[in-house]
Amino acid sequence: MSIRGTRQRRWRWLSIVAVANLAAVGLAAAPSQAQAVSLCSGTAEGFTIAGDLAVPAGASCSLVNSTVTGNVVVRTDANLSLDGSTVRGNLVVRSNGFVGSTGSSVVGVTRLRQAFCVAIEDSDLGGGVNARESGFFFSEGTTHGARVFSASGQTVILSGWVDGEVRTNLDLLTDLRDTVVTGGMNVNQAELGSVVCESEIDGDVALRNSGELIQLGGQAPTTDCEFNVFGGDLALRDNDADIRVSDNVIRGDLVCTGNTSAPTGANNRIRGESVGQCAELAPAAGPALSGFGAMAGASRLAGVERQIDTRSTETANEVAEIGPADL
Repeated sequence: MSIRGTRQRRWRWLSIVAVANLAAVGLAAAPSQAQAVSLCSGTAEGFTIAGDLAVPAGASCSLVNSTVTGNVVVRTDANLSLDGSTVRGNLVVRSNGFVGSTGSSVVGVTRLRQAFCVAIEDSDLGGGVNARESGFFFSEGTTHGARVFSASGQTVILSGWVDGEVRTNLDLLTDLRDTVVTGGMNVNQAELGSVVCESEIDGDVALRNSGELIQLGGQAPTTDCEFNVFGGDLALRDNDADIRVSDNVIRGDLVCTGNTSAPTGANNRIRGESVGQCAELAPAAGPALSGFGAMAGASRLAGVERQIDTRSTETANEVAEIGPADL
């Protein structure tokens, strides 16, 4: 047997013995432990937080010009304010949690799980939105890099861009104004209906099984509502709502079937066919409506905005009282 082969076996044996001895005294190399989650209560300005961040239950946190390299979780009854900040992972908002964001970005998915509200202004949500059983998703001047989905909440998108579809199910209301949607739009069982003004939706649009008011373009009852451009088919099916469709460009078909009341409207430019109850749209009788549908323009969203303002003020006061965050 060669000297070289003997040496190799000897070194392997010594290595095994060394590791065994180190393990016995707790010094052997072990798999790396997951990095602890940073907890934020108070104000953090100019920070870079490596890894994940959580706002503890009932706490309030403000991130100003800061970056979180991982995920952020806003726990039960907690509040988070983002100002000029970046979340490189996902943003998760749990029961009765609140997030207010201005000039910030979330690279991952924004998820609402029985949250009170996420209110986003002049921000960038790269991974889109997935909201379930939450109070409000309110977006203004914001880019959404993937679809916006909501179930059993309220969805409002103003002056926005959605790179994908907008889809809601059992929302209280789904309203869009001055917004571009590169995919389609599907609204099902919105109790208070849907108002779409001055927007472009490139894919097919379907509004089904909804109540109170569906207004697409036109001037009444929601005032200052300019025309929309629909790039595909527009279908209105089985709605128990006052339906008004006016002054729109519809590049596909306009299909209306099974609605309790026939839709009304005028001055639509339809490239395809008008089918069913919309074969010959009659002009709208006027702005008179009962219930929530009678509320027009900003009044329709006043309750949403008032609740957001109240929670934002509470968050600011709590953060100021806590002072600098211990990160």
